[in-house]
Amino acid sequence: MINANFLKKNKSIIEFSISGHAFSVLNENGNDLVCAAASGIVFGILNSLNDKTNEIFVKKNFISIKTKNINDKNNQLILNVLETSLKTLEEKNKKNIKILVKRG
Repeated sequence: MINANFLKKNKSIIEFSISGHAFSVLNENGNDLVCAAASGIVFGILNSLNDKTNEIFVKKNFISIKTKNINDKNNQLILNVLETSLKTLEEKNKKNIKILVKRG
């Protein structure tokens, strides 16, 4: 199971992490499409973020983002796209991906 965690202060995302593997049904080429979708979403977002306003940590099966400035509107917009995209993926794949949003 893929576990994605968002930590919010008020409405702003201050931290995000994702880990695990979907172990979904493989397509005819042997690819796990839920993992591929989650990876595409997360890496697309990582490419959009500025490392001057975020601490980004990437290692095998784990990625985390910590926001340095929660008042950066562009940064929050990008992180909200991440949350919405992963929640959309979760809607059809509840056995493979779990999104948890905590308030802090």
